[in-house]
Amino acid sequence: MADDNEDLQADEELPAPAEDSFEQLENDSPAERSGHVAVTDGRCMYVWGGYKNAQVRGFYDFYLPRDEIWIYNMETGRWKKSKTEGDVPPSMSGSCAVCVDRVVYLFGGHHARGNTNKFYMLNSRSTDKVLQWVRVECQGVPPSSKDKLGVWVYKNKLIFFGGYGYFPEGKQRGTFEFDETSFWNSGLPRGWNDHVHVLDTETFTWSQPITT
Repeated sequence: MADDNEDLQADEELPAPAEDSFEQLENDSPAERSGHVAVTDGRCMYVWGGYKNAQVRGFYDFYLPRDEIWIYNMETGRWKKSKTEGDVPPSMSGSCAVCVDRVVYLFGGHHARGNTNKFYMLNSRSTDKVLQWVRVECQGVPPSSKDKLGVWVYKNKLIFFGGYGYFPEGKQRGTFEFDETSFWNSGLPRGWNDHVHVLDTETFTWSQPITT
């Protein structure tokens, strides 16, 4: 199920970018978190999203800021926090990401109103002072809205597998197993699947191969 409610009211207005939006933080590092993405281009590691445990009884876990990405330089051993703008994804956990030629590709995840199947990219090679997210409108039939899936790279293609989310609206190759516990606290029950989807990064077209 594709979610049309991704643009959350609380996220409509992002904080204005800091005067020095690519800030050197020699003695700082990202907040502890779960459900984030961490990808590398061989020189730097990029950390985005996830949630933090409130660690106080009576308080809920909370998503971490969606408009910042942490960059760890593996040569210098230092972190940098960069503000981002553009088509900034909602704050999420369980997204799937990969970095190819210093471009971060981000798919899916779970935000405050459920799962998504949107696809984003962030070019870390950009000379802009503030890195820009771009939401890509892909062609073809996309995967269902989900999180907790895997991805790997083969030539110019991103291959996605599995995940946990809504039952697909359209026909998909593979199986889907409902999670009975998801019926208890959700109007839209979810489950696990073994679907394989391929995204061509030159044409941004989805396809689903036959698997055996």
